[in-house]
Amino acid sequence: MLEKYANPIVVSRNWTCLAGTQVGQAFTRLNSRVLHEGQTQLNRLDQLFPFIVLGYGALLTIALNSPSLWQIARQKLPANLLALLASHRLIGWVCLGVGGIWSLQNLWLG
Repeated sequence: MLEKYANPIVVSRNWTCLAGTQVGQAFTRLNSRVLHEGQTQLNRLDQLFPFIVLGYGALLTIALNSPSLWQIARQKLPANLLALLASHRLIGWVCLGVGGIWSLQNLWLG
């Protein structure tokens, strides 16, 4: 069973030969740059996401708990949409709390 996995040296020799050429070196530089740019984008998203959650929670909480906005919504929106919005009140509070704690953690550790 191990015989079919017994040739990693051949693969590594081929890669070593390819890495020694100009094409192999260009591929290695391109691959490392793409990996670095992808990692940079993920790091930015990882830093921004808690603030997005905090902003969504704040916006939803303010919109659903403001008496004047709720009065305008009662006048202009159908009853089923009002019920749907009212059911999202809890998720607004949760996003506000979790996003706030998560954002503070990123600021403190970052």
